[in-house]
Amino acid sequence: MYPNIPHLKNTDTKSFFLIAGTCVVENEEITFKTAHKLQQITNRLGIPFCFQSLL
Repeated sequence: MYPNIPHLKNTDTKSFFLIAGTCVVENEEITFKTAHKLQQITNRLGIPFCFQSLL
């Protein structure tokens, strides 16, 4: 039912995880800064995270 995403745990228990990112890739620098900040926040909170952005 759930896709096999590396490092994403507890999909069978329907635990919360975050898929987030920029709506549009403006440039590489902003995209990487956003991904890094989201990673820092989710790591601190112990939330599994997948970065997603649209071209």
